[in-house]
Amino acid sequence: MKHFVKYTRPSEAKAILLLLDNHASHISLKCITFAKENNITLLGFPPHYFHKLQPLDRTVYGPFKTFYNQAADNWMREKETV
Repeated sequence: MKHFVKYTRPSEAKAILLLLDNHASHISLKCITFAKENNITLLGFPPHYFHKLQPLDRTVYGPFKTFYNQAADNWMREKETV
């Protein structure tokens, strides 16, 4: 969290929303208190929850996986003809 605060520099005027996956290693009283003291709002998603609520799956990893698979399929098709 200290690293996060150092690089995002949250303030009262610029509060930060941090999305968490609710893994046990990410949540502790010390972490929650530190976040609150540094104008960070923590929002956790339930584990193994519906994938449409997982923002990274929808916006980053999902499209990346699609494009990667298409590129891999195209590469395999090209190599089969050689």
